[in-house]
Amino acid sequence: LFVLVAGLAFPLVLVGTLTVAWSRTSATRYAPIARLKRYGDPLQVVQAIELDLSSSVAARVGPLWFSPTWMVSLDSGVRIYKLSEIVAAGYVTKADTSKPATHGVRLWTAGEDLSDTLWMSEKETPAVLTEPDSKRPGIVTDDSQVFDKRWIPDREGCEREASARPSVKRTA
Repeated sequence: LFVLVAGLAFPLVLVGTLTVAWSRTSATRYAPIARLKRYGDPLQVVQAIELDLSSSVAARVGPLWFSPTWMVSLDSGVRIYKLSEIVAAGYVTKADTSKPATHGVRLWTAGEDLSDTLWMSEKETPAVLTEPDSKRPGIVTDDSQVFDKRWIPDREGCEREASARPSVKRTA
């Protein structure tokens, strides 16, 4: 009786397993791609980002790729940011007694409760900060620790200030 039940259940279990495995291969289930849903179909947004990055005005600065609209990190995992949604960016360091200091860029993004930090070399960090500042003046904050303390209790106020900031008109 057990063999008979197992023989009948095996094809159903096999079909279910293959269906779940096939659905897991979808790129839209990958977290950085899934976050792009708010801009439309994630796969179409990825294609638009690729097209934007392949344009002549796109540039690679340190570990990041910049286009007129997007900032993309591919070095340590995929991270995609829409420049118009970055509220602030700041220089941060992480000191460790046994190792040299680590340098990075901290980003505060509209709609996100927590900041995101991209770690890179000391030489790359100032260059990376100049690129978004050239596209959105005033985006770089002088004191990231103070901004971080302000961000947590008053994220909406920080976002309002950022939206009131003047933006640079596109030339290309």
